Amino acid sequence: MIRHIKRLFKSFRYAWHGVQYNFRTQQNFKIHCTCAVLAIIGAIILKFSYFEWIALGFTIFLVIILEAVNTAIEEAVNCATKEMNENAKRAKDSAACAVLIGAFMAVLMGAALYIPKIISLIRG
Repeated sequence: MIRHIKRLFKSFRYAWHGVQYNFRTQQNFKIHCTCAVLAIIGAIILKFSYFEWIALGFTIFLVIILEAVNTAIEEAVNCATKEMNENAKRAKDSAACAVLIGAFMAVLMGAALYIPKIISLIRG
């Protein structure tokens, strides 16, 4: 039992190393995290409802997850081949495409969540 608990904590430590690596080395990961903090501050100011918080949370985590997976795919492709080839390029481009689509969806979700609140705030 203790061996299983130790293994579990080791896996959490490895995951935390991944978070640190992404934050230290990936510019877009930092950008997404900064946007997430700003979105959370905006949600606090605009007094988001429970369901708005859920939508915001899912959206934030989706984009950050996609960025981490993109980095993992890029690093794996870099390990598999040092040469530039069309398959490696397609793999990296497809991973980046997933992040781009996720970020675009986040912008749409942000508009749906924030614009009505801002309009309501302006109208008083």
